[in-house]
Amino acid sequence: AMAQQTMVESVFAQDDALIAEFRSLRESLDVDTRLTIDRLALLASLETEMVDEVGERRSDIDQAQLELRAFEAGSEVFVPNLVFPIDGDVELPLIDSWGFPRMLGTPDEHWHEGIDVFAPHGTPLVAAERGVITRVGEGRLGGLKLWIRGESGIDWYYAHLAAFATGLREGQVVEAGELVGYVGTTGNAVGTPPHLHLQMHPGGGRPINPYPVLKVRLELDAEAEAAAADQR
Repeated sequence: AMAQQTMVESVFAQDDALIAEFRSLRESLDVDTRLTIDRLALLASLETEMVDEVGERRSDIDQAQLELRAFEAGSEVFVPNLVFPIDGDVELPLIDSWGFPRMLGTPDEHWHEGIDVFAPHGTPLVAAERGVITRVGEGRLGGLKLWIRGESGIDWYYAHLAAFATGLREGQVVEAGELVGYVGTTGNAVGTPPHLHLQMHPGGGRPINPYPVLKVRLELDAEAEAAAADQR
């Protein structure tokens, strides 16, 4: 009986030791698991911060490139956060038609105070920068047309539209890249290939050539798209 009791006690002792070891391992595993979870959460947080920082740096680099290359190309102004005003296929190359004679031999004879950007009929037109719609209407020469006063102080004139964006109104605030209308041939553009006639008036004053800064914006967008395609 004594031997049997001793054996039982020995088995219980072994069981207790195994249970204690199991508990110790479990507690150790729980600590490691918690540490692993904490590390993963920290890494996820750092990754989010890095992605945000990379995005900000890319935006800063884009703006610096746009400013430098625009002035090198002969632009008189720099427009922060500029968006190309046509959101779709544009007939290339972009043509610098600034100053070209128009409607010679007619009472409407004038020189071209902007550039024409050719694109398929109905291609979306967007705000070149954040601003306010100051005028929406229709004219004999410009057809369906609108004016945007941008945050930069530039007045943007869009002409020959096929239609305005639904609900577009004077006094409306539009974000850069927001839909404002569609490429068309209204006004004296009837019979010509569809295009946007675009003018820039810094401070609402005399027009300046929009070609240099728009050409650079288009080039940078194409370069960014090509780089993104290479990474895929």
